[in-house]
Amino acid sequence: RNSKKAFSLSKLLTEKMKAVGGEVEDNLTKKTSFLIVPNDYDGNSSTGEKARKYDCPIVKIDDVPEYVQNKFGLTI
Repeated sequence: RNSKKAFSLSKLLTEKMKAVGGEVEDNLTKKTSFLIVPNDYDGNSSTGEKARKYDCPIVKIDDVPEYVQNKFGLTI
């Protein structure tokens, strides 16, 4: 199932982000560096609207490692 795969990938990304000193939060604030969304995210959610309001990049889960590498110079 896709949801099981997404959960496993999300858990793995969380562990890797923490290993390089990142923080993973459930809440979006003005200090959030980027928002991770499912690969099939269509942009229609209150969280997506909030991210756009805060100028917070929205990154699909499969694109997170490349984004983190390009933006922060970290390999996860």
